[in-house]
Amino acid sequence: MAVYAIDLGGTRIKMGIVNNGKVIACDVIEAKSREGLSSRLDNIERVLKKLADQSEISSEKFLGVGLAFPSLVDNKTGCVLCDSDKYSDAESLNLNFWCRKAFSLPFAIENDARMAMIGEWQFGTGRNYNNIVMMTLGTGIGTSALIEGKVLRGVHSRAGCLGGHLTINYNSEQKCYCGNIGCAEAESGTHFLPKIVKKYSKLENKELTENLDYKKIFSYAETGDRLATKLKNNAMKAWAALAVNLIHAYDPEMLIIGGGVMKSANIILPFIKEYVKKHANFSMDFPEIKLSELGDSAALLACEWLVQEKIKI
Repeated sequence: MAVYAIDLGGTRIKMGIVNNGKVIACDVIEAKSREGLSSRLDNIERVLKKLADQSEISSEKFLGVGLAFPSLVDNKTGCVLCDSDKYSDAESLNLNFWCRKAFSLPFAIENDARMAMIGEWQFGTGRNYNNIVMMTLGTGIGTSALIEGKVLRGVHSRAGCLGGHLTINYNSEQKCYCGNIGCAEAESGTHFLPKIVKKYSKLENKELTENLDYKKIFSYAETGDRLATKLKNNAMKAWAALAVNLIHAYDPEMLIIGGGVMKSANIILPFIKEYVKKHANFSMDFPEIKLSELGDSAALLACEWLVQEKIKI
């Protein structure tokens, strides 16, 4: 049995048909996330039905629709819990109704960071492990946790997901949109880089700071650029400190690190491992720290597990 899979990102929407742990067809459209989600639903429906036709899977062989959403959601009710600058109308939408009308199928939704972890647990780096923490380093910082084989959600659906907002610098003046100061995301998230770079105004480099991201930072740092090196070192310490916090909080067998920033994994991963060895409390066993295996496919693949959980297969 197959599922329709949707991964809502800030810049693109990835959709696919997932069957028996494989993405058998997929397509991507522009997200236009600041215009809201309601204006994209018809397009999402069309693309998914086109993919189903291409896959030659009849409608009665679909179990449901799974969706990875870039904010907090209530998995039980299928509702988005809070608005953000991405898909700000989603909180007011009845996505269960949309799914029934468009596909006549059950609907399941989950936070995108949890979905990345579920995908890795079921099909990727975390196979055969029951205690996992994942960090996703992208535009922001996503986290999620699996405890004794159960996805950690909590009474308000926030458990495990807000690791990016754990404080790593309480003396900071850097305020996050979450309301905290000095949290990992505010200190190192890609979308905070224009604010972070102001700390190093004496090292201004207009060529570097135009369209600034971590790919550019790591590239410039390799040439010895002083500003890029400062930004790189600041970020890696923030990510490593967060890794220690997550390990102390959840006692995992494995920490998986993914996201677009990890294109520089050859530099980041050894640094985090060494920092964790030095600063984490290891009266417990040392957890494995590994790179995610599935990349952009993790959330789509997770939709199969999510729908099956929803309908209790």
